[in-house]
Amino acid sequence: MAFLTFTASFILLFFLLHFVTHLLAYTPEEVFTINCGSTGNSSDGQRRWTGDADTKYLSFQDGSVSGKATTQSPSTNQIPFSTARLSRSQFNYSFHVSAGTKFVRLFFYPAEYPSFPRTDASFSVQSNQFTLLNAFNASLNADAQATDTIFKEYVVNVNDGERLILTFTPSYPNSYAFINGIEVLSMPTDLYYTVDDTGFTFIDSNTLYSLGTSFALQTEYRIKAGGPEIPPQNDSGLFRDWTDEQGYFIKYNPKNNDLPGDMDGKMNITVNPDYVAPKELFRTARNMGRNATLNKMSNLTWEFPVDAGFTYVLRLHFCELDPKINEIGDRQFFIYIANRLAGRSVDVMSLSQKQKGFAVERNYAVFIPKNGTQKKFNLLLEMHPKESAAETKYSDAFLNGLEIFKISEAGSNNLAGPNPDPVQTPHNSISGQNVKAHSGSGTTIIDVVVGVGISVVFISLVILLVIVLRRKRSTKTNFKDYKSKSFTATQKASLPSNICRNFSLVEIEAATRDFDEVLIVGAGGFGHVYKGYIDGGSSPVAIKRLKPESQQGAQEFLNEIEMLSQLRHFHLVSLIGYCNDNNEMILVYDFMARGTLRDHLYGTDNPPLSWKQRL
Repeated sequence: MAFLTFTASFILLFFLLHFVTHLLAYTPEEVFTINCGSTGNSSDGQRRWTGDADTKYLSFQDGSVSGKATTQSPSTNQIPFSTARLSRSQFNYSFHVSAGTKFVRLFFYPAEYPSFPRTDASFSVQSNQFTLLNAFNASLNADAQATDTIFKEYVVNVNDGERLILTFTPSYPNSYAFINGIEVLSMPTDLYYTVDDTGFTFIDSNTLYSLGTSFALQTEYRIKAGGPEIPPQNDSGLFRDWTDEQGYFIKYNPKNNDLPGDMDGKMNITVNPDYVAPKELFRTARNMGRNATLNKMSNLTWEFPVDAGFTYVLRLHFCELDPKINEIGDRQFFIYIANRLAGRSVDVMSLSQKQKGFAVERNYAVFIPKNGTQKKFNLLLEMHPKESAAETKYSDAFLNGLEIFKISEAGSNNLAGPNPDPVQTPHNSISGQNVKAHSGSGTTIIDVVVGVGISVVFISLVILLVIVLRRKRSTKTNFKDYKSKSFTATQKASLPSNICRNFSLVEIEAATRDFDEVLIVGAGGFGHVYKGYIDGGSSPVAIKRLKPESQQGAQEFLNEIEMLSQLRHFHLVSLIGYCNDNNEMILVYDFMARGTLRDHLYGTDNPPLSWKQRL
């Protein structure tokens, strides 16, 4: 009897604890999930969706139709991506909501629909006074991202007496607008907006940045560092998707590993308020490892393409779980955003008031100016450990999670960025698309071998052609004036700028932070290779600085510029320019953020390449 009483008490205690835990999770007051172009209710296993046909949400729908994609990608969820609302004229969705802040999430599947060609989709989307998308070409964006579906998330504040209205407007007479799914979710106003706070760091500004509800936000990235994705159903009640960092984290140092953290989930983690982020976000992290010498020579680096001409807010999430870190000052680091110092001597133990397992976040705002016609800017987040042993015990840096938001323009209320350029592919890829693998494995292998052989022969012919042309026209080339003279590295050469770009030493030093050793990504007998940024920090490049004592002399330097300037191919790294100021011999190449082909084929932890990618 006593055993039964104990068992019943234990079960009751378990359910009470389970109930209290779920009370702490945020519960939205309003949730609208619309499966556009469908009828009735449906479920994707995470959410319950409502069809928009004959509902009160859809208005001004004259001319709009329901459509089902003619083909469905096997990797794409049926709900909400199998049906769509399409129209060659404007249509609206209207939601009766209470005043306050809302998540607005849009789901697109740019595919062929009956009577609606995929490439004709071009439209704008407005939410009340905010322009979310403008002349949005869904197929171009999907192709540029190499994805089947497109997901957009916004944060919009609704004032008293207002409805939340989403307006879809085709861009030109022959285009159409479409939408597959809509989610509207109420959320705490103080989650991202500045409420009863003095603001936070605005990089390159003497004033603090305050984010008021008169602005709208677009979620650009939401990242979990050092661990797998956290799906929406495992968020803190707000159905946010925390993706893994693969594709954004740049691993310079092989010791940049995952913090052991709290993988078994036994350590107590406190998140206050509890809706800021799920506790699972803090159970893993990205750190630099314990080799202080290597750490002092490198950074933790993430790279994110963003639209130029907007202000961005970065929220960095931290939680100190490392058993070796127990005191304030044990681990301190610097934070750089867009190559500018954002945080100095950041100490998570100090931010948490010496509470292990207490989650904290730091917000930073940065404005990314436009640079001519360039559409995208590579926004860098870099973290470098404090090096002085007298000031910190461990030369290390770490990060648990990151959120990046684009902020609407103050005057125009615009959040829309430009469409990407069409994806460029070699001409022979067109015919290659018609080659299909046969059912027999032997035929497939033959196709692969033939494809590899053709690629090798093609590249060899290109190189051979360049060599022949170079020898044939050696007396006519722009370099004849230099080859006829006794050029040395101590002379100032004015190489012809029509071959490639001529950088000044000042530009090179700015791009490499005066040849900062932290930016070294390669080394050898020839010298060092630095990762640098040109054109106002918008373009990453690899900068090879030759040592004066290297085997390559001035003549070989000139020959390399001539050869590489003429050798251009889709699959070969390109020479951008050179610098020969002050006896320097420097070459500037395109930067391969994900390494060379060899890095993905031999002795690597990188995911395997498909045969299509290899060819």
